[in-house]
Amino acid sequence: MLFRSPPPPSAEAESLAGSSHVLSLKTTYYAADVPVWIDIINPEGIKGWADDFSGAGAEEVRAAVGGYVVLLSRGEGRSGWDEVEKVLREVGRVTSIAEGEGWEGVCLGVLLGSAAGEDDEGWVEGWEVVDGAATGKNEFGEMVGVERVREALEANEWAGGDGGVEELEEELGFGGDVEGGFEIGEEDVEGMRRPIFGRDEG
Repeated sequence: MLFRSPPPPSAEAESLAGSSHVLSLKTTYYAADVPVWIDIINPEGIKGWADDFSGAGAEEVRAAVGGYVVLLSRGEGRSGWDEVEKVLREVGRVTSIAEGEGWEGVCLGVLLGSAAGEDDEGWVEGWEVVDGAATGKNEFGEMVGVERVREALEANEWAGGDGGVEELEEELGFGGDVEGGFEIGEEDVEGMRRPIFGRDEG
């Protein structure tokens, strides 16, 4: 098993949105328990999320995030790929601001659902796009699919990797239960803390 999956949501929560999970990474050079915050956002609402997360009040949160992995349903045909580009470009507005603030992190788009099409490209303005269903290696001998996701995450520099979710939450001033979704104002932006995104298919 490449990654340990987060536990299923409780009957009360009904969704993984707003939950946290620890990803354990171990290489020749380091071992790190990386806290992962999970959110589920409908693609139609991603612009509003990006607007809030791009604000000055979210600078501390942007600095604390070590990477963004966006899980996307790859719809049929060209329109499906266009939606992939749209979502990644909106989240890319946030990562571009973070990079201007000295942030260096990993940005991955992982395609779910339909197989990659001939219009797909491996990059979208700073995002590496990975076909989540692919296995093995490509024609260049490079890892693909989930193995590539792991490889890219392991190559990232995880500051404070030996800490847990609770430690990072305390450092950022987060506390209490967090609801999923993005319907918040600028004054609540520090409560947005989850860098994993996708479509809620129930």
